[in-house]
Amino acid sequence: MSELNLSESAETSRLSCLLETLRRLRSGDVLTASMGKDADPDFLIAEARKRSNKWDFQKHRLGDDSWLLHAKLSRKGT
Repeated sequence: MSELNLSESAETSRLSCLLETLRRLRSGDVLTASMGKDADPDFLIAEARKRSNKWDFQKHRLGDDSWLLHAKLSRKGT
């Protein structure tokens, strides 16, 4: 499992960090990214899917309005 903290980054910087980390992951790896309440996980997921559909994403809102984003390699993706 890999962890990534995207809490302090601007949206474009968050996206760059997320995409770079996803590129380095191998089959079976799961990425957990934490983000502050100002983050837009839907934007990050949509932009990542534009580049590759090989990742399955789940987002979870935490009690303090921050977010956790989980990504894992999809069997159906290319």
